[in-house]
Formats: sequence, structure tokens, C-alpha cells
Amino acid sequence: MSVPRFFSRVDDAISPLLSDPADLHSFLSTKTVCLEAPEDLEKHPIHIAGFLLATNLCARIYPRLRLIAPSRVADECSALARRINPGCEIERGPGDAAARLCWTGGTSSSDSITVSPAGWDVSIDALHADGLRPTNILTSLAAGAIGASEVFRQVFTAYLPSGRRARSPGGFNLLTLASPDQGLPDLPHTIDVGLVHLVGAGAIGQAMVYALAAVQVRGT
Repeated sequence: MSVPRFFSRVDDAISPLLSDPADLHSFLSTKTVCLEAPEDLEKHPIHIAGFLLATNLCARIYPRLRLIAPSRVADECSALARRINPGCEIERGPGDAAARLCWTGGTSSSDSITVSPAGWDVSIDALHADGLRPTNILTSLAAGAIGASEVFRQVFTAYLPSGRRARSPGGFNLLTLASPDQGLPDLPHTIDVGLVHLVGAGAIGQAMVYALAAVQVRGT
């Protein structure tokens, strides 16, 4: 089993959760995480961006990924995962998995995690996900991150006080952080951020830069 070069930092963060902190490698060696997308995903670049972010985040922890996605998208996900972890084991097609993240419109099952971005809303385990719906790049990226967090909650459920033990339907609006709301304006085509000073480039700072790089912004 091969893990990313920076895995010691992942180990430091996760091992305190385990009953045997020295055994994270062994624990992960038995786990496969599946990322599943609908066949028409490749027609929706904004949705692809969120699916790729979910792959990016999962490749940082799990050394074995299963991809069920259109060929071009699966190729892009495989290349991304191996840039993060050159030894990442990639499997394709149906098979067993410790957690299964299904991008809306995929073939979900009772134990899968379904994430659905639409407009400014992110839904988890929507009972009637009706295929890919118009959204914006920020909501899609948020869905990818939240989906990856649900995968973590399921894989490590035995060690978490609020682990994922069943489907948990819910959602929120990315702008208001309240319940889903369809009455909000679209993301502007261009955004003027003016003069910005970014102090620190840890997880939050990198997420900010990642998001800004994905939208049309101008500023210094």
C-alpha cells in the first residue's frame, strides 16, 4: 500500500481518533473509496470541477480509489490522484467499497452518499435527486468538499462520536448557510476583489485561492 509523501501529517491528524494510533496504515489498507458520476457528467464542466475536488481530497487520505465515471472524466481523476499519490491504486467499474460517493444523477444505493449541487444549494442524500442541475463553480466545489467529508465520516464511523451510520438527508444554501433557497441571484460573471492580502496558506487559505482561481476575478 502506497500513501502520499505528506502522509505523516495526515497520520498526525487522524491517528488520535483510533483505538490503536499506530495502526492507521493497516486500517486504510483494507479500505476502498468509490467515486461515482453519471454518464452525462462530461457535458457539465462546472460539475466536473466539484467531482475532481472530491477526488483530490480523497486521494490525500485513501490509497485505493474506485472510479465509476465517463472514460474521459475517469482518466482525469486517475491522473489527478496519481499526481497527489503516485502509488495510488485505481480500480474502475463496480465493486466493493468502504464508502461510495455518488454525484447526483449516478446510480445510488441505500448505503451510498449522494451529493447534489444546484444553484447555490448543496444537498446530501436527496431522496429524489433528479440529475445534474444548473449550478455555479463555488457550489460545485463546496459539494465536492462536503461529499469527501461524508466519506470520511463513513469510513471512520466506528471512531467518531457523530459518524455516518445511515443516510442523512439534508442541505444548506452556500450564501445564507440556511435551508435551500432558490430565490438568490446567480454568481456574477466577473468579480472585482480589489486589493487583497492573504495571510497564511494553510487549509483555509488554500481553499480561498482554489476558489478564486476557479471564478472570473480581477484585483490585486
